[in-house]
Amino acid sequence: MDIQDVFAIKRWTPISDLTSSGNSFDKLGNSLYIAGENIYILVSPYKEGCLVSNPQAPFIAGILWACEPGAALRAITMEIEEDKGSVVPIPISFLPNSCLPTYGAIRDTLMEIMPNGCIEAGSYRIASDGAFVHRKLDSREYTFFFRNPKGGESEEPYAALYKLPPKTS
Repeated sequence: MDIQDVFAIKRWTPISDLTSSGNSFDKLGNSLYIAGENIYILVSPYKEGCLVSNPQAPFIAGILWACEPGAALRAITMEIEEDKGSVVPIPISFLPNSCLPTYGAIRDTLMEIMPNGCIEAGSYRIASDGAFVHRKLDSREYTFFFRNPKGGESEEPYAALYKLPPKTS
């Protein structure tokens, strides 16, 4: 799939709907499928907050861009050991309002688009070893992931999650 195709997917679509139309995806971990170069489909076993099993599962929850498969696993499942630390420029289509691909520009753009709707946070593996995983900028539509715990305005993301719009039918 190319990048425009993945942005056309609606949230909570069963992944089987995509595979039945001729697409094939390799699985990466329990909740990711590889959709193309540095593009991953995030899936959930549950649909729209319902914790009841559904035979159509898994459902598409978002589209992830990441520098490489290990970076995708770091962002979604906190597997920091899998991340090789590679740096690849984020596609402009993953950036809000086509802003510059830096922490400061992304944060400022998200705050402009959604005042009081952007959270800056850090993630740690507190349940196991307490290791730092990433800093993130999280909004209703996007989550951007950054490797450096000390940060910096010019740091570029190693991964970005686009939370797809809901399926209307």
